[in-house]
Amino acid sequence: VCGDGFCNGNETRTSCPADCSNICGNGACEAGETPSNCGGDCPGCGDKICDAARGESVFNCQEDCGTCGDHHCDFNTEDSRLCPEDCGYCGNGVCEAEKGENQV
Repeated sequence: VCGDGFCNGNETRTSCPADCSNICGNGACEAGETPSNCGGDCPGCGDKICDAARGESVFNCQEDCGTCGDHHCDFNTEDSRLCPEDCGYCGNGVCEAEKGENQV
């Protein structure tokens, strides 16, 4: 029954927006959904994925993206631009192969 607070039966977002407007688990992060109450739709810091498209970085989500300044360059989340203290930088006079530099 549309209006009972449950999206079920033949109700859809179109036919009964009162019940079906926000559905956790539909793949869309919608109003009222957050990483804490609907992580499947709204992944965020703490989901073990460093998601740059959502603004996560070594500076604001160390849980997912590593820690800049730990003396380890994690090439999945850090580079010489974002974290020169871990990843060095080309032009410092040292060819650091472990940091992805080469003589080519």
